[in-house]
Amino acid sequence: MEVTDFTIRLLLLFFPGIICFLTVDALTVHLKRRPHEIALLAFVYAVFSYVIFALLKAPFGIEFPETGGIFMPPPQLNLFKALGDKAVPINAVEVAVVTSIAFLLGIATSYCINQFWFHDIARALKITKKFGPPNVWSFAFNINEVKWATVRDLEAKLMFQGYIRAFSDVEDQAEVLLTQVCVYNEATGKLLYEADHMYLARPKDNMTVEFPLTKQELSEG
Repeated sequence: MEVTDFTIRLLLLFFPGIICFLTVDALTVHLKRRPHEIALLAFVYAVFSYVIFALLKAPFGIEFPETGGIFMPPPQLNLFKALGDKAVPINAVEVAVVTSIAFLLGIATSYCINQFWFHDIARALKITKKFGPPNVWSFAFNINEVKWATVRDLEAKLMFQGYIRAFSDVEDQAEVLLTQVCVYNEATGKLLYEADHMYLARPKDNMTVEFPLTKQELSEG
């Protein structure tokens, strides 16, 4: 496939959107994206990045051409001009600044998603009953900064108690990394052994996870 000058300029235009998408994708838990969803999100993030850039430039002299309607045309940024005119060189500084804005936008968007702000507001307005994450597993591990947990292996009749160091996102198999682990016989409650770190991988229907109250929480209650 021939890569034209216009293609390169178009890729540079949407590069901030790609950076923003990759940032959100890396920092949030979500279902697998389809190709058209990736393209749409990258486009939306790119548009928001350029809008923010234009708003930041406005106090310093950006000019908007006059129109006869109520809608303003796109801001006269260098890259928009460069798309339609090969004689206009691409401003590398502008692309770098917008890309930096896109990265910060990705971090801010990830924070809002991970705090469930959008769904909290929607539930408060009775728009939806959804809780945000792609499944209850992700929701349970992301709330209240979970630290201490009891993991029960229903098939092996074992109980693991320890601090949660890491957990899987949306895979079919549940994965949990525990630290300072105590392993007990589920039936007798006898301590079998201890481990500094322990990686557990089980089918989700063969594992239950409990988040017991700490002594401090019990005393406060």
